Amino acid sequence: MIENNVEFSNIDLRYQSLRLPHAKREKDLLASISERGIEEPLQVAKSESETFVVLLDGFKRLRAGRKLGYNIFPIEILATTEIEAILKLLKISNAKSLHILEQVRLVNELHNNLGIKVRDIAFRLERSTGWVCSRLGILKEFGPKSWNAIFKDQLPPSVLLYTLRPFRHLNKENKSAIDEFVEVIAKKNLRQRDVEILAHAWFKGGPELKEQIKNGDLAWILEKAKELFSPNGDTNVEGLTEKEGFIVKDLVITQKYMGRIINTLPLLKEGSPQFKSRASMLAKGILNKQTRLCEVLDTLSGSL
Repeated sequence: MIENNVEFSNIDLRYQSLRLPHAKREKDLLASISERGIEEPLQVAKSESETFVVLLDGFKRLRAGRKLGYNIFPIEILATTEIEAILKLLKISNAKSLHILEQVRLVNELHNNLGIKVRDIAFRLERSTGWVCSRLGILKEFGPKSWNAIFKDQLPPSVLLYTLRPFRHLNKENKSAIDEFVEVIAKKNLRQRDVEILAHAWFKGGPELKEQIKNGDLAWILEKAKELFSPNGDTNVEGLTEKEGFIVKDLVITQKYMGRIINTLPLLKEGSPQFKSRASMLAKGILNKQTRLCEVLDTLSGSL
C-alpha cells in the first residue's frame, strides 16, 4: 500500500545503521531525483495507531531527497510491525539485491534484539536453519571496528568477505587482530587489491613490517610489499625463466581462488539447483586434475 504524504519529521531512522551506504549510488540518485523526482517509494513499517513510520529500505533516496530540499516522501508499507516488515524485506531480498552483510545485520536484529528464534526466522523466510545460522555466524567473526568501517563506507563490503574473512578462517587470526588492521587502513580510499596486499604484509610480514604499515607512507609500503606479497599473482619472479615465472604466478592465483572458494561455498549451500549442478560439474573437473598436480608438487618438494 502506498501513501504520498509522509513528512520527514515522521520518519524513524533507527535501522539506518543496518544498511550499507554507497557514495557513488547516492550521487547517481541525487542526479536522477533532481531530474525526475523520487520515483520509487520508501519501504516502511507503519502501525495504524501511529503517525510515524519506521524506514527499512530507501535510506539513500531519503538522503538524496533531503539534499534537494524534499520534506514529503512517498512510502510503501511493508507491514504494520517492525518484525513483519524486516521479514518481508529479507524475503524479497533477491529481487531487491539486499547485500549479504545487510542480511547478516537484519537477521541478527530479528534474533538477538527482537527475540525471534532461529527456527522461526527460517520458517518465516522459507529458508533452512543453516541459512539463518550462517548469517549469524558471519556477524560473530568480526569485531565492532571492522563492522563499523564497512557500514560507514570506510571500506568496500567485499574486503570483509573476500579479503579479511580468509585470514580469520585460514590463518586463524582473531577478531581483535583484524580490527587493528582495519583501523589502520580504513578511510584511506584503498582498492581491494591494495588491501589484499597490505593484509598479506600485515599478517605474514612480521612485526617490523606491521609497524611500518602503522606509521609509514602506505603508497610507498604498497610498492615494497608488492615485491613480496600479491594475492593476485604479481609475485616476485626475479631469477626465474619466463615459463617458470608464469607457473609461479598461476600457483599463486590458484592458491588465492581455492581459498576464496573454500571460504564462500558454505554461504551457497542453499543455492539454486542450477548453481549446485554447475558447481558440482566444475568441482569434479578440478578433482580430476588434482592427482596429477599432487604428483608434480611432490616431485618438486622432493627435489628441494
